[in-house]
Amino acid sequence: MINAQLQQSDETVDQREHLVIVPTFWEWAAVRIGSPRVKLDSPPQLGAMPIQRTRIVSCGMGRIKAGRLAASLNKQHVSEISLLGVCGGLVPELNVGDIVCATSTLERSSGDEMSQLSTLIHDRYRYRIESIASTNNCLVHFGAVFCSSRISTASEKCDLASESRAIAVEMESMPLAHWAKDALIPFNHVRVVIDAWDSQPLMLSRPLEWFWEFNGFPKLREAYLALKTLHLLARGIGDPIS
Repeated sequence: MINAQLQQSDETVDQREHLVIVPTFWEWAAVRIGSPRVKLDSPPQLGAMPIQRTRIVSCGMGRIKAGRLAASLNKQHVSEISLLGVCGGLVPELNVGDIVCATSTLERSSGDEMSQLSTLIHDRYRYRIESIASTNNCLVHFGAVFCSSRISTASEKCDLASESRAIAVEMESMPLAHWAKDALIPFNHVRVVIDAWDSQPLMLSRPLEWFWEFNGFPKLREAYLALKTLHLLARGIGDPIS
């Protein structure tokens, strides 16, 4: 009788994980530092780090690498996905360090045609995100995000803004959003602006020495502002779900 009750109790426990996905090492480091429950005994090169029921995974930069991660996921093991990272702004209203909550993900389907996949930030995250923004002197923007197949230059970002009506651009969301939709799993997509609509993109995958030589102090300061906000977001969206 006791064994049967224990077995029934085990079966009611949800063993699935809240998967927090970030593209590059710098974004991974910002999220890891921001989460007080991260264990430090597993290097990021090995992939994922357990945080109770939350797991942080670096998928790598770009749609191809994000697609590989999506193909490896098992819906029996995932309860929710939160995609965190930096993005490029497409409209003048977005400043470096501002938070973008994606309401949909856009991509070019064929030629100039756009396909759209709706996403939605869970209500329990909205207050926490807005609270972080108010204490960090930045704004929260809700809108469509364009998933590009390559890094967009300043001129390309202007064209994307007029063609897609998106407010920000990144390179990883569409494969993961498609997988979450097919698996009927909640998908939260939150980004922090790291380069404005009229500025050249910052490439966080590059070594810090190259970054400094190519961009100089002003761009390094912008990267710091964006990563600082990102690490605060880890406390709001990357903590284990209660």
